[in-house]
Amino acid sequence: QAMLNEARRTLEGTQTGLRLGYLEHLPVADDSVDCAVAFMVFHHLAEPRSALAEVARVLRPGGRCVLVDLAKHDREFMRDRFG
Repeated sequence: QAMLNEARRTLEGTQTGLRLGYLEHLPVADDSVDCAVAFMVFHHLAEPRSALAEVARVLRPGGRCVLVDLAKHDREFMRDRFG
C-alpha cells in the first residue's frame, strides 16, 4: 500500500489509475485498459504465463503492455553489486 500511495503522489494530475491486486487475478474488467505496466514483478511469479494471459485479458484491442524484468545471466559481479 505504501508504494501505491507514493505512486499516487507522483502521478497526481495525470490520467493514471492505480489499484492494489494480484497480477494473476487483476481487479480490472476485460478489454478496459489502454496500457498495462509490469515493472520487476514477473520474476516473483510461479506461473508468469498465466499472469501474462491476465494482462492480455484486460487490455483493449490495440492496447500496450510494458514489461520490465530481470533476465538470467552469468555476470556474478551484478549479483554481488546489486543483489
